[in-house]
Amino acid sequence: MSPTPDRLKTICESIELVVRSFAEAGYELFLVGGVVRDALLANSCEYDIDLTTNARPDQIRAVIEPIAQSIWDQGERFGTLGARVAGKDLEITTYRAEVYSPDSRKPEVSFGDTIQDDLERRDFTINAIAFNCIEDELLDPFGGQQDLTNKTLRTPADPVQSFSDDPLRVLRAGRFAARLDLKFDQDLVAAARGQSDRMSVVSAERINVEIDKLLAANHLDVGFEFLAEANFFEGHLAWLRVKELRDTFVIQASQTNDVSVRRVILFSSAPDAATSMQELKYSKADTNFVTSTLSAIAELDSSGDSRVTLRKLIHRKPEVVTAGVECVSIAGNHEVVTTYKELIELEGERLVLPITGDEVMARLGIASGPAVGEALDKVSNAMYERGPITADEAWELLAD
Repeated sequence: MSPTPDRLKTICESIELVVRSFAEAGYELFLVGGVVRDALLANSCEYDIDLTTNARPDQIRAVIEPIAQSIWDQGERFGTLGARVAGKDLEITTYRAEVYSPDSRKPEVSFGDTIQDDLERRDFTINAIAFNCIEDELLDPFGGQQDLTNKTLRTPADPVQSFSDDPLRVLRAGRFAARLDLKFDQDLVAAARGQSDRMSVVSAERINVEIDKLLAANHLDVGFEFLAEANFFEGHLAWLRVKELRDTFVIQASQTNDVSVRRVILFSSAPDAATSMQELKYSKADTNFVTSTLSAIAELDSSGDSRVTLRKLIHRKPEVVTAGVECVSIAGNHEVVTTYKELIELEGERLVLPITGDEVMARLGIASGPAVGEALDKVSNAMYERGPITADEAWELLAD
């Protein structure tokens, strides 16, 4: 890997009005965080522009208000203001020096005076590199560039203190390692292992966000084995304590890049997927998607005729059938995929009932009730057996 400060200089040039305004006001301004890390790795040019400065929040506002098209200030009490300037979205944060309480992972925010102190409080050395937008200089006090080169994950400060301050960093360690294929500093592993009890101070919502980010990574084996070593599964995703289940998940999930499908595979081994997801405060939509897809998989697995079952799923559960078919294929039943693609190509858009309940009541002279449902079920079952049918064919069936 070759460090590429020129990429960082280009990013600063893209927000030249912001840089010039802070410089003219006499403040420092640094690019920090993922944008710096990914630029040094020559990763995607899609990035969030995160900046830090010695200006206090009211001073940040005074600088950006005259040049911003819009400002969002939800994080102002924590020292962060967001703004759109010349078509670019960015966040600017005052240097921080945070103090953590033992019963929370949320710090009491106090503002720092130096970029060095701000970088030292960050989670990992690879995220503790800054680029001075005003002077075009890279600042790397904790050896983050070398760790990127060596593919090693370390903390800037003592790892025991770092993880104790914010135990969510255990999950973040697994996520960054899985994304970048990093190996772990052994002191970091030992420190993480002692945080399983502290994880109780982390909200379930923050945990599920990190799990989903981990599921998007390319090296799932690295991330999930680290979490096993860190005893994370003692408190969450408990079935993954079983190495065989963990290995099966990694093998199967690595065969797809779709995070929603990976999530289905993750919870497929849970004793009760819905309960496990609810405990982690996943949204109702995400939980319903997983449970409905698992139900579709069960139907496909037990089906004596995959064409009939697939038609039923295409008609009744179109939102989950694709994920269900992919999971069944990953598990080894590739014939289902061929059949599904064939049915979608030939029949997909026509797998709808050709008559409605109101039409059944009017034509057959029956009142709303079970008889209407039975009539529609008869038509549906014929469609599942044969494929799309016309309205005339449906009425012929009901005339029998």
